[in-house]
Amino acid sequence: MFYAIYNVIALTNSVGTAPPSAEAILDQTFQLVMLALAERLSFFSHVSVIKPFAEEKKPTDIICTIKHDEKYKPYKSCIAAKTRQEAIMAEMKAQQASFLLNFEEEEEENDQDMDETSDELSSYGTCIVCQEDLNEAKVFGSLWPTQPSRLVRKCPDSHSQYLNELMIMPQSFN
Repeated sequence: MFYAIYNVIALTNSVGTAPPSAEAILDQTFQLVMLALAERLSFFSHVSVIKPFAEEKKPTDIICTIKHDEKYKPYKSCIAAKTRQEAIMAEMKAQQASFLLNFEEEEEENDQDMDETSDELSSYGTCIVCQEDLNEAKVFGSLWPTQPSRLVRKCPDSHSQYLNELMIMPQSFN
């Protein structure tokens, strides 16, 4: 992870501008850093503060270089964009939660209404073939297109009953 960040900084210093792939490399590297901090906090924090790598620099030195130097302003804007994106995602999550809460309340109201009007037959729409009303008074079915598929059914290897079931199935259900 250190060398990924270090190489992007070295390339930016030598050319004067950020290379085209720098944003993706840094994004993935910082994701790995976050995972390392989440999974192995004590070990990774020890390594990132104490262990020197190239030019006696530590990972924290390299990250601070990106944060405080003006040459790396494009990287900062990416971080700001990520922060904005996270804020938008949090707002969307809150909106989804409020929608779900409202939906559950509406469902409860509908359930109460259903209890009150249980004598009425609920309608499931109109049949696309015969144009009759679909309700609980008569049995009705569904139309579904059947076509060949390239999907393979995966069966557990240890259970032969699944394979036997497939072998005894008819070629056609007509």
